[in-house]
Amino acid sequence: MAIKKRRTDRKRLENRLDFLAHHDEMTGLLNRRAGLKCLTAKWEGYNCYGNALCIAILDIDHFKQFNDTYGHHIGDEVLIELSRFLLEEVRTSDSRLGGEEFMLNLPGADNKGPLER
Repeated sequence: MAIKKRRTDRKRLENRLDFLAHHDEMTGLLNRRAGLKCLTAKWEGYNCYGNALCIAILDIDHFKQFNDTYGHHIGDEVLIELSRFLLEEVRTSDSRLGGEEFMLNLPGADNKGPLER
């Protein structure tokens, strides 16, 4: 029984480490490295096949002042809620670049019509 529990614990730890290798721990969004890897793949698709490529960088203005005024724990809650919105309402390929900066991948965005989800 103890061996089976150790295997389960080990597998759980491996899954957690795999998640952390690709995701921001606080927000659950892709981390900077994984987001840039996704962007590189999209750039290659653009170069090779002419696929549409559009990204947006989202930066929360004056966030340091917000943290200084309300505290980092409240600032973290704001980032978590914003990230939850992005995960639920936008795309799983969006990423947290760092601090209060996010990269949004906008597949299908062009000058002809609305964005795909």
